[in-house]
Amino acid sequence: PGSIGQILLVMHETGLLGKIIPAFQALTCKVEYDQYHEFTIDQHILLALCACDELALDPDVGIKNKYLAANKTVLRLAILMHDVGKVQPGDHAQNGAIIAENICERLGLSDSQTSKIRFLVYHHLDMSNMSLQREPDDNNIAAMAGYISDRDTLDLLYLLTIVDIRSVGPHTWTGWKAYQLEQLHDRVFQFLDNNGEYREAAISRADISIPESSYLRDNLPEDREKHCRWLSEIDASGLQLHHESYAGFERVTVCDYDRAGFLSDIISCFTAEGYNILSARIYSTVDGKVLDIFNLEAPERPRIAAQKRISNVCTKWNMLKTEQMSADDLVRQRLKNYPPSSLRRSLQKQPIDIRINNNESQLATIIEIDTDDNFGLMHKITRCFHENQINVVSAKLSTRNDRAVDVFYVTDMAKRKITSSKHTDNLIKSLTTALKSEQ
Repeated sequence: PGSIGQILLVMHETGLLGKIIPAFQALTCKVEYDQYHEFTIDQHILLALCACDELALDPDVGIKNKYLAANKTVLRLAILMHDVGKVQPGDHAQNGAIIAENICERLGLSDSQTSKIRFLVYHHLDMSNMSLQREPDDNNIAAMAGYISDRDTLDLLYLLTIVDIRSVGPHTWTGWKAYQLEQLHDRVFQFLDNNGEYREAAISRADISIPESSYLRDNLPEDREKHCRWLSEIDASGLQLHHESYAGFERVTVCDYDRAGFLSDIISCFTAEGYNILSARIYSTVDGKVLDIFNLEAPERPRIAAQKRISNVCTKWNMLKTEQMSADDLVRQRLKNYPPSSLRRSLQKQPIDIRINNNESQLATIIEIDTDDNFGLMHKITRCFHENQINVVSAKLSTRNDRAVDVFYVTDMAKRKITSSKHTDNLIKSLTTALKSEQ
């Protein structure tokens, strides 16, 4: 018991830790040249151990203190070694697992402890990557549950992921990331707890006329009841915005009749109001209505009540509908009234990286866009999708300092994967041109 992280900090400063674990000594003052890590590797690891000491006092983690105490040796050693593979080039998780196994044997750990630590080091990025960059569909959940195999390992990996993210920089841990990670943990936990059969028992089909199977998977029964009621209330007046507040983010559910360019236009309204869009799930009913669920981060300027912001979004929507202003005009007006604060940028712009993936989802094409962050980025991307007749199913968006890493699940207008190389090549060219353009 006690502040293990602080003790190891002192051991590192005096050189003792490096004598016991020579691989750790090689990480001293080692810098990672990316837009994400704000500390040297040795600082990051030791801060992660300090964060582990604080977990027992954190009500957001959701794992009992007695569990944390019972597994402290394995968890803390896994944290200490999770980035040790960065002492050499190549895949640091794979390298680290080999190095960690050797360290564990020298320290006299049991075979079961060594095996667990090796596993945690090798897979320490999996939950972060899944929760932030992929949709947790049944195939992905089943695959993750398959190699994690037991609930104890899942909880250890969950805790390791939390402290890893928290110790990357002072602002990397957010309420939104905590929510996504907790949702993934709970999904895999249920799968393991019920041998993969929880899906049938937990879901009752709602009379909501949304054909996508993902809708039932991703929405709780009480939410589906609300959605059914909201969709039934749509009338000639059109747009409905239903606002809910959560810890660290807001959720706005959009209901209306569908039309060409709907998604691009509503995103323009959110952008023009200054919202940062964290994720989006896009659903359509068989009778021509839309149910779009956005998780948003409110801007710091100006400081106004949430309902006032929602009212402003409705006003902007009506301006688009009556053609008083275009979507581009709305975004430009926001930029003029509230210029974004200068971001920490490298002296040279980084290249735009667009990847098309047709292997990881059975029903959609995954488009990953890695580019310099700028105001109105989502507006540019969705406008480009609309112009290229691309249907967006869902989106996961994240920013690392000045770099945006956005993932979109898309189909063609017939709800099929985009497999034509000509179509994907044209789309990449179109997106690249749009992202290079000034607002």
